[in-house]
Amino acid sequence: MTHEFAHPDEADGVHPIRHQVVFDFGTSHSGFARATRDFPDSLTDKLSAGAGSSSSPLKKLNIDYYIKYKTSWPGGQEPYAKTRTALLYDLQGRLVAWGNEAHHKYLMMHRGKQKNHIYIDRFKLFLDDSRKHEDPAMNQLKTLGKDIDDVIADFLGPLASQVGEYCQFLDTEDWNPYEVRWCLTVPAMWSDAAKAKMRQAMQKAGLIRSAKTTTRLEFCSEPLAGLLFETFSAQSRSVIKADDPVVVVDMGGGTVDLTVMCGSGSGFKELVQGLGASCGSTMLDSAFLKMFRDVIGSKDYDNVIKKSPQLENKLRNQWERRKKAFTGAESEFRVAIQVPSAMYNVCQHDDGVVPGTGGAELEDGELYLSRDTMVMLYEPIVDQIHGLVLSMLNACQSKGINVAHILCVGGFSQSKYLVGELRHRLMEKDAAKIVVSLNGGAAVLLGAPIYACRPELLLKQVARVSYGAQVSVPYRPERHGLRESLGDRLFQAPDGLRVKGVFSPVIRKGQALTPGIVATKKYRAESFTDTIIRASWFVSKLESPIFTDTSDCKCIGVLEVQVTPSQDYANRDTVEVTISMSPSGLMFHAKSLSTNKPVDCRIEFHD
Repeated sequence: MTHEFAHPDEADGVHPIRHQVVFDFGTSHSGFARATRDFPDSLTDKLSAGAGSSSSPLKKLNIDYYIKYKTSWPGGQEPYAKTRTALLYDLQGRLVAWGNEAHHKYLMMHRGKQKNHIYIDRFKLFLDDSRKHEDPAMNQLKTLGKDIDDVIADFLGPLASQVGEYCQFLDTEDWNPYEVRWCLTVPAMWSDAAKAKMRQAMQKAGLIRSAKTTTRLEFCSEPLAGLLFETFSAQSRSVIKADDPVVVVDMGGGTVDLTVMCGSGSGFKELVQGLGASCGSTMLDSAFLKMFRDVIGSKDYDNVIKKSPQLENKLRNQWERRKKAFTGAESEFRVAIQVPSAMYNVCQHDDGVVPGTGGAELEDGELYLSRDTMVMLYEPIVDQIHGLVLSMLNACQSKGINVAHILCVGGFSQSKYLVGELRHRLMEKDAAKIVVSLNGGAAVLLGAPIYACRPELLLKQVARVSYGAQVSVPYRPERHGLRESLGDRLFQAPDGLRVKGVFSPVIRKGQALTPGIVATKKYRAESFTDTIIRASWFVSKLESPIFTDTSDCKCIGVLEVQVTPSQDYANRDTVEVTISMSPSGLMFHAKSLSTNKPVDCRIEFHD
């Protein structure tokens, strides 16, 4: 399977924008949505009509009329807004199948043929730098020269082909991906490095000309997308007024993201610093597989999976159905997982109750899961999500914010047991505020086009970390401490004693930011012969760290800015760098103060 698009030599501006397309790239499933050409104007009309009426619900839109999305996918068995985020390669790294078809072909393969293929799914987890994700399939692909952005590009290319076919069906006109303004949904907790990899993947898939300079790619945070859908869609049952503070809990496959937003005039403001953790539904899946592996015996389980890797995917499929069926309401809940014969034959336990499983029983080749088993598997994840919600409510209370709704979106929000436990654990007044989107994961997919067409709806966002550059500055004992405590941080420069490795803050944690230019920094060449200024950029969970070499700081990339050599030290070139912030991440632009002209400026983000 190949996916090829022409790579034009012209700049973005040569190609008119004919389409607004959103990719909802998910851990387990992904899809796309396309806004009709009259949607931006209709959205503007609704926003204007609703302006100023803070005490009444915002005007609703018939989203299905304006936003089109695919529900019939190759290899799909029933209508659904998304296809599996899965790929099947041969041993040379050539793509054999994609999406639902990749999953189906792999499961149906004879064992001998299956050994000649590489199946990979859930690879979005490799972009979450808050946890370490391991997958032998990715290790195999790396030996073939594929990095994670190559794998994502291999998925996005065919997804874009589906967009093209769909648009041609609707519009009967030629399709060109360079005539699209793309929008990608991303977890709000993602790092700039993760977003940079998505840009690179979009470029490698042939969908944008440049990962660094394109103006045709936006990112929309998943919680914001879910809120926009529930606020503006006539298909939503949520009654959100313009000035209602809303805690949005986006429960996805990999992450659970929380943000607090409130309508304000012509858009939405984030009110407090967001929270997030890697405790989505795939963590529950991993907990089940770990328990099942322990039941069989870890060594024997691994040996069987090594010979027949597709068996693990078959177990996941069974678990997925059982997981969805669990509500917690049935005290006699009992469902069976069929144990593959190769595992049952080597299982270290006899038939009967298996210790450490909450009462799960082996019986005639099946493992029966009890209610206590399900509660045991869910509990650590429910604990973590409940803790996040409590922390967010406490943060709001400390700022005098009276939360009106706790809005749950994302595929994992459809778990009746999870939401029921949240209601049970929260105080009664807070439990009553929980609203669950009827559209689940589709709320994010269908809300993102609203942001794509009107990004100015996001009026303010709150920084989750501090950003700063590593610089050298004149030594100040009241700021930097005694000389003898600084060690080799202190050095003699032509203009006096200086301290290196200093964190120069540009954005402080908790700072309310208006999307756009948030700071301007001046940099001067260290030597009059320099042609490039390099500045390492760091993030910190502290509001104002002093030095960059402490455990609270992490280097995220190196900024390189072009400078002009001068005749002497006193006349070293100086450049002015402007830093912009948006859901798409940090953006840098620079100009020389000596010529007042733009100069080359780029940043390479680290993992």
